[in-house]
Amino acid sequence: MKKIAVFFTALLVMAACTAKPEKIEKVYYPSGKLLAEMPMVKGLKHGKIIWYYESGDIKTTQEVKRGAADGRIIFYYEGNIKEHEGVIKNGKRIGEFKYYDRQGKLIKSEFYSNGSVVKEKTYTP
Repeated sequence: MKKIAVFFTALLVMAACTAKPEKIEKVYYPSGKLLAEMPMVKGLKHGKIIWYYESGDIKTTQEVKRGAADGRIIFYYEGNIKEHEGVIKNGKRIGEFKYYDRQGKLIKSEFYSNGSVVKEKTYTP
């Protein structure tokens, strides 16, 4: 019986974490072009936020949970080439952040612990 209760509790927690957005809030540049799409759940940003350059190319994708940055974040140069990427937990950078040049080649890694850089590595061609 206890195993069943634990199983259903785990299912409820998973369902809460994967809540479908109630709406997608859209923000626009003064020109009328799309600036950002933000999924909203119970009045808070929750899900994958996408920021755009005025050209329409993606600028940033960011995972947000209950209004706070929490998960993968990726920045792009115009032309949809990754600029840098990593993970944010509880609003702080953790683990490896990778940085790329405009041709998409890895040029640097920074390693974070609790929001602070603890190690850097530079890559040479």
